[in-house]
Amino acid sequence: MTRGTSQARLPWQADDIDGVTQLDVALAPGTIADVAVEEVVDDYDFQASLIQVAMPATAPRAAGIARQLPIKQVTVGSFGR
Repeated sequence: MTRGTSQARLPWQADDIDGVTQLDVALAPGTIADVAVEEVVDDYDFQASLIQVAMPATAPRAAGIARQLPIKQVTVGSFGR
């Protein structure tokens, strides 16, 4: 963690349609952090400050946990056709 800024996403921010969250510190990609949202910027982006790093990007993986989410080939309704 260094001084600077990072772009992040909050749990409710989808990647192609929602804005981003600007953090007040530079974090490595993949870091999971607890933040305090301080303000809305440009109607859809957020400004936040770091509370604590919950899981560093370099955290070792637990044994038996896959590195990629499984892909399930199921379609429901008209979506995914």
